[in-house]
Amino acid sequence: MKRKDPPTAQASPAKAPKHRVEVEELEEESRFWERRAGMILEVKLRNFMCHELYHFIPNQRLTFLSGENGSGKSAVLTAIVFALGGSARTSNRGSSNKGFIRTGQNSAVVEIKLLNVGESSYKPDLYGESITVRRTVTQSSSTYKILDHMGKVVVEKKVREELDRILMSFNIQVDNPIAVLNQDTAKTFLFKCEPDKLYTFFMRATQLESCKNDYNAAAVEKVQSETFLTEKTKSLPELKRELEKWEKKYQFHMNLNTRRGDVKAKKGELSWAVVRDWEGELEEERKKVEVENRKLPLCERNIEKNGDEEKNMRERKKEVEGEIQSIAKNQEGEETKLRELKQEFTAKNEIAKASRKAVNVLKRNQETIEKEKTALSEEIERLRATGTAEYEEKHRVRVEQIRKTEEMVAALGAQSETSSNHLNHLQANSRETEVRVMQLKADKQREWGKAMKTQQELEALKKGGKNKLAAFGPWMPKVVTEINKNKKFRSPPIGPLGAHINVKEGTSENIAKAIEGELGGLMHSFLVSCSQDQKELFNLFSKLGLPQKPSIFTCPFTESRHDIQAKRVDTDMFPVLIDYVDIEDSNVFNRVVDSGSLERILFIPTTGEAESVLSKPELIPTNTLHATVANSYQYYPAPNYRSYYKEDRSRGLLKANIEELVEQYKQQLAQEELQEREVEKLIKQANEERMNHMKQIDAEERKLKLVRDKIRVKNNEILNLKNEEENEAPPDISALEDDLDSRKESLDVVVTKLDEENVKCIATTETAQAAKNAFTEADQSNAARREGVEPLSGELEQLENGIKKAKRDKEHYMTKRDEYKEKITKYKKEVEEKEERLEELVEKAKYWSEERIQSRKKVDSLKREVVKMEESLKQQEETQEPRELVTQKFDSLSKVYERARAQVKYMDETVTFLESMLLQRKHGFKIIRNTTSKNINRNFTTQLNARKYIGKLEFDHHAHTLTIIVNPDSKAAAAALDLKRDIRSLSGGEKSYSSVSLILALWNAMTPPFRVLDEFDVFMDAVNRRISLDNIINYASVDRKFQFIFLTPLNTDNIGISNDLKIIKLYKKAG
Repeated sequence: MKRKDPPTAQASPAKAPKHRVEVEELEEESRFWERRAGMILEVKLRNFMCHELYHFIPNQRLTFLSGENGSGKSAVLTAIVFALGGSARTSNRGSSNKGFIRTGQNSAVVEIKLLNVGESSYKPDLYGESITVRRTVTQSSSTYKILDHMGKVVVEKKVREELDRILMSFNIQVDNPIAVLNQDTAKTFLFKCEPDKLYTFFMRATQLESCKNDYNAAAVEKVQSETFLTEKTKSLPELKRELEKWEKKYQFHMNLNTRRGDVKAKKGELSWAVVRDWEGELEEERKKVEVENRKLPLCERNIEKNGDEEKNMRERKKEVEGEIQSIAKNQEGEETKLRELKQEFTAKNEIAKASRKAVNVLKRNQETIEKEKTALSEEIERLRATGTAEYEEKHRVRVEQIRKTEEMVAALGAQSETSSNHLNHLQANSRETEVRVMQLKADKQREWGKAMKTQQELEALKKGGKNKLAAFGPWMPKVVTEINKNKKFRSPPIGPLGAHINVKEGTSENIAKAIEGELGGLMHSFLVSCSQDQKELFNLFSKLGLPQKPSIFTCPFTESRHDIQAKRVDTDMFPVLIDYVDIEDSNVFNRVVDSGSLERILFIPTTGEAESVLSKPELIPTNTLHATVANSYQYYPAPNYRSYYKEDRSRGLLKANIEELVEQYKQQLAQEELQEREVEKLIKQANEERMNHMKQIDAEERKLKLVRDKIRVKNNEILNLKNEEENEAPPDISALEDDLDSRKESLDVVVTKLDEENVKCIATTETAQAAKNAFTEADQSNAARREGVEPLSGELEQLENGIKKAKRDKEHYMTKRDEYKEKITKYKKEVEEKEERLEELVEKAKYWSEERIQSRKKVDSLKREVVKMEESLKQQEETQEPRELVTQKFDSLSKVYERARAQVKYMDETVTFLESMLLQRKHGFKIIRNTTSKNINRNFTTQLNARKYIGKLEFDHHAHTLTIIVNPDSKAAAAALDLKRDIRSLSGGEKSYSSVSLILALWNAMTPPFRVLDEFDVFMDAVNRRISLDNIINYASVDRKFQFIFLTPLNTDNIGISNDLKIIKLYKKAG
């Protein structure tokens, strides 16, 4: 039963299509037909070629689109190709896509809906069961949109890349003739049947041509890589020589850095030595205060004790004095007589004593002279007997002792010098170790500071949540919030500017870092439109108490952008930074141009390229301000050619979202903490080495002191021996005889005086004895009367002495107490002054070294060492190139050399790998090509059997030809006749049937979800067309896997309709 379809299901009465559509279907049940991802569900055309509005809904099985020429059949095929990414050239419809636009219209739209189910479905959770691709073409552009099964746009950016991924997942190749065979391709490849064209058709249909092109391109790249590798290898030796030259200069400066570190360490040692001495003085003052404080309680106790004793003794004295006075009244006369006798006895006794003393003196003189006389006599006799032999013997012995002792001193001196040299080496090693420890501690402090800063920034980012403004500082979200709340601004400020600046998709990380480095502080700045808003914004910053106030730029806001074409760098050699930023706000763009000048800044990957281009005026691109090189240098062009090192301080603010930035900070923090632990290990090792050096130094110093003490003792022995040698001389006997005569005369005089003094002594002694006897008798008579007074007098004397002593002691301790208090006050004041001074000295010492340095040297000695080291360092610095220049040049050359060497190694490995892979793939390609050729030939023979034709496909892969050999006479095989028959000798129908058989053979080799043939049957006679159609329909119905769409201008009334097959008819517009 036949019925007519409505013209278009989606068309409204107001906009009827210009073609009538007749659909013939036969409703009957059929077997299951597999639904595959990529099958076409519908195609919509609007103002596309000859169609104003057309809705094509094919069967997912077999669909015939028939109509006379000019009815728009091929336009539907072209729309399918165009919607799936093809172009006018792909569909052989001209050279420009704007030719697809219907005459009199400004744009055309094609929309194709593809099935998205099964194993090959693409992101079904995102797109659902179908994917719609909408492509719009205008006079100047062509755009894509991809929609899900609900008609919602899923992708608007990078749509073409997403479309390619979808087509790859569905195994759709719109440029593959076996999937989409338009009439021009059919005429060119199939109906003319030229061997070279058929071979090209075979290669394209099986995608072997694309594979071969990829292999050829890889071979070309291998050759280019080998050439580049040879050039790079030749440049390495010269680059290495230049690096070695600058390395020597760099090492010299590094040694200077070590010397500077030595000077700093020595200054630290000097400062801490001053602190050490001052601490000693301070400790002495504190001890004085403590000693005086301990004396005060003792003084107080002694004052109290002596006061009590004085009081008690004074009371007792009064009592004793009363008793003595009563006895003294009775003894006054006797006492006067007794005193006179005592005085007489004393005077006479003194005269007797003097006489006895004179006698004793004379006796001693006599004995002395006699001894000297005897000694002189004996010496004269001895010298007369021995002569000078004794003196000569002593002289010889002393000379020998001096010689031996001097030899011992020389040996000890050599030992001392050796020990001193060893000690100096040990001390030098110890100083080097101490310097290394200080450097490592400084490194650890620096790593700790970096880790702390990173930790703080990381915490600030985490507190900011997903707000990217937190990346510009923990306080930035609050600043922006307060700005939005403030209603006093005439125009809302714009900022931070970095939040309005993005890098374009696909921009490399190095270029993004370069842009951020050039913008610098501009990233955190704000824009205002007038001075009143600037003042208000500044007050807002002050009110919030920001640690750093962002810069504020004032200029009237505008909607127009600066024209940078005249100032932009004119070059295609290197990237221009302005080309990689995406700034929507025109005011932000203008500020970046005015302050950043990105349109005049180049990005050059390597220093070698920068030097070769910017140092030569004829190669410098016009309008170049400077170039950012390897994110580490700024190169300025000739004639003022120069370069500067620039530290990379970028943080990825332009490219990274907040999650990526947090992860980046976490990785950076882990790396910095690891580095800090590594430095800590090195510090521990260096400290152990330093302690070992100190032990060796102590042992060597003790050994040296012992040797020097021995030298001092031996030198003293030599000095004594030399003094003895100088003092002794040969004896003179005549002088001794003169001395002997003098002693005899003196002895005679002494004997005469001694006799006279003995007579006088006897007389004075007798007179003194008589006076003594008279005094003794008077004293004994008075003794009885004094017995009662003497004990009291003794006690009184003791009391008076005790009172004086107690008073004196009391006054002494009171004076001492005052002295102690005065000293305590004085010492405390000195302690406070010294403590203040010590704090100043400690601060000064920490400036040179945070860690205290222990030193045994004196301050004056350290001062002399510092002055000497500074003078030596200054002299060396004045004779060399600037350290910054040498460091910059060495770092640059090191990086260039290492990069070049790594490139050479990598390229060598790559070239070797490419060569091996190309050989393997070339062999594999031949196997695949031969296997595919055999499969297609077998399938082709099977298709010919349906008409009882005999034939085959002859492939010549060397000549790149494919010859179709067909003999429609089956009897020829039975008669064993020659089967070869030129296909051009066949009738048009036989040739077309053979071509269709080739297509069916290729279909078995490839698996696109749909196959479209345009006017494949126009050159067949009725019989062959009937057989070809039955063969195609049977092929599709048996396999039941793919979607087939056939476009034909011929009549389709003789084709049977079923649920598997749908016929849509197009009619040419009337008139």
